[in-house]
Amino acid sequence: MRNRYLAKTLAVFMTAAVMLAGCGSREAAGDGAQTPAAEGQEADAPSFGTGIDIASESLKVGFSAGNMDANAVLWEQGIRQGLAPYKNVEFNTFDAGGSGEKQVQQFEEMINQGYNAIIVNGLDTSALASVSTEAETAGIKVIHINVGPESPHTAGISNSSWNLGVTVANDVMAKMDSAKCVSIGPPVSMQAIVQGAAAFEETLKAGGSSYEFLENQAGDWSTENGNEIARNLLTKYNNEIDAIFCHNDQMAMGAAQAVEAAGLTGQVKVYGADGLQEALTYIKEGKMEASVYCDAVQQGITAAQYALYALAAGVDGSTFAAAPDIVAPSIVIDSTNVDDYLK
Repeated sequence: MRNRYLAKTLAVFMTAAVMLAGCGSREAAGDGAQTPAAEGQEADAPSFGTGIDIASESLKVGFSAGNMDANAVLWEQGIRQGLAPYKNVEFNTFDAGGSGEKQVQQFEEMINQGYNAIIVNGLDTSALASVSTEAETAGIKVIHINVGPESPHTAGISNSSWNLGVTVANDVMAKMDSAKCVSIGPPVSMQAIVQGAAAFEETLKAGGSSYEFLENQAGDWSTENGNEIARNLLTKYNNEIDAIFCHNDQMAMGAAQAVEAAGLTGQVKVYGADGLQEALTYIKEGKMEASVYCDAVQQGITAAQYALYALAAGVDGSTFAAAPDIVAPSIVIDSTNVDDYLK
């Protein structure tokens, strides 16, 4: 009964997703934009093959994590929850440890070992494009979390990095009459697809001359790196910075430490993303202004359920003109509501 209910529930998702797949492109960075098929061309209709009995057949699902950081731990937790009712599913996690080359190698290992589905948070989407195609051609369902290649794959489960930047900029402008702002964005290799910093800059500029965007510097997602970059920025601008937007909470906590060391806590508003519990503690203590929260556990659950549905329905992701994408909502957590999210 549970399996039939899951299939019916996910059928609603998949029907809408297939419609999207035939007419537009999955947004690699979650910027909210859909790229239509070339003018005058019709996108190939996605096809369905023979599905499998997900309740009884032995299945293998892998999770490829670019880094087994706090977010990846939550994604893994959600995937395990989504797969938990299916005792016939073998689940394994592969940690690339920050190496794009290693992640591709691990991806190829899963293909060679006959995995049925691969859920991946990629470090280098360009490098993963060919192996994603290879997997889909072999009948392996590939689902990317947050960022994905342009090459066809079964689905994407993302938070919108573009909306993240817009949300933070709007919060800054709602709370301050004027502000000098900087951002600590993703690594250089991901800036073309993870566009929160660009959205932050554009939204501030649209807000008028009272809001000045000074610069963005590429980070590496770590607390130590966020601390170092924030210290350098504060020195460069003689502490005349009103807001620092970081593209994840780890970097934001590092920036908050730099702000505290400079004696500027409360004067410089530090924003992060992901709603990690440690960051929420920083917000509670007044060290950070806010974090834009996306439920990573629910993302993992959705990715697992989507993979199961695709297997049951015989979805052929290799035929998609563009991968369907489920975009998770973003919520600003600050001092006004942090108690609702602290565990």
